[in-house]
Amino acid sequence: MWNRIFQTWRDNMGAYDEARTTNGLGCRWGKILAAKREALRMYEDLTTGKPFKYEHCNNADVVVRPQGRKGTKKKKRRLNDEKSVVDALYNLQSTLEK
Repeated sequence: MWNRIFQTWRDNMGAYDEARTTNGLGCRWGKILAAKREALRMYEDLTTGKPFKYEHCNNADVVVRPQGRKGTKKKKRRLNDEKSVVDALYNLQSTLEK
């Protein structure tokens, strides 16, 4: 069967990859068929009123991204600035108490 399909594919393809074999054509068709079945299943789920089970993919509140290098530096700088302010106020308080 695949030999007949392969020959028809070559006859109708025009410019094609010469290295494509009958086995390769069958493997590619299997991948296309699996993707088509998944899309059809998702479409049927949507049209029958079933809840969309991939809703969590759209919810940005669930995903927390790690802080990058720039954000980490900014946070560290802010903490150092706050520490400097606290130290300055502590020293001022000590000076005023004397």
